[in-house]
Amino acid sequence: LVSFYYSDPITAQQTLWFEGRQMKACQIEFRADVADTSAAQKILKYKANWDSFIDTQNKEASVTGHRAYHLSGAWGRAEAELAIIASTEVTIALSVLCSGLGILLFTRDPWLMVVVMLLVIGIMAGLGFFMITIMSWKVGAIEVISLVVFVGYSVTYSLRIAYDYSRVGEDHPDLQFAERHAMMKLSKGSPDSVQALQRPLPPRQLRLARARVALLWMGMATLSSAASAVGSGLFLVCCTLNFFVKLGAVLIAVTVISTVFSMVSLPAVLMLMGPGPEPFHERLFAECSRRVRRHLGERRGGRLLD
Repeated sequence: LVSFYYSDPITAQQTLWFEGRQMKACQIEFRADVADTSAAQKILKYKANWDSFIDTQNKEASVTGHRAYHLSGAWGRAEAELAIIASTEVTIALSVLCSGLGILLFTRDPWLMVVVMLLVIGIMAGLGFFMITIMSWKVGAIEVISLVVFVGYSVTYSLRIAYDYSRVGEDHPDLQFAERHAMMKLSKGSPDSVQALQRPLPPRQLRLARARVALLWMGMATLSSAASAVGSGLFLVCCTLNFFVKLGAVLIAVTVISTVFSMVSLPAVLMLMGPGPEPFHERLFAECSRRVRRHLGERRGGRLLD
């Protein structure tokens, strides 16, 4: 062994450690029949077998040779992957919370924030269904990172529509023009339609008009942004590395899902139960005042009956 070490020290120093003519340590490499790309649970289960084997050998070895240990790059990757997965729920919750605060900052309406965040949760559920059920991917670091990273990306499409909805008031010129055009087209220019435009819109019709204007403002921009994102994802899908292939597929999926939710689901919800054009604090104060007056009226009515 000493002759081998000093005959070719460059090669021998990669696996042997000598001081003088005494060997202090050596490295032995084993090639196992376990792929590096296996699931993290499988790799860590195999690592546990090595832990048990090394512990047994150290207990049976002499005092000068009982400090053996084993290393593998797969151990670190598997442990990191499980750590990422374990923190997924907290990370996604924080991402959703930060997204909600951003929506509240721009729209200044808690009800719009709740509506958009519920849609974002639906988008994340759809993305998870795409990865786990449709693509049959195992939940790993790439999948978890995709869910976390694309939370903020999925908010942007719905935020555009919600923000424009919050900006449109009943007296906005674009709303008046769109309603006048729609009314004239439906009634074929009858005088009654012209008189109807001069009256205040009822709440339901006002919600429809505001959602319609929001789509007119941002509909084409949203579709153009989605088309460019899908086009970028197509190039990633054609890559060789599995990481880029998955990233491209997730980008395309989340873009399509977000576009459908923002262009179909969100306007439908706003038409049914969207908030009024007044600021949130004014609506809250008006609702509280109405409830107080009704409560006082019921108490006075009860006293009169007594």
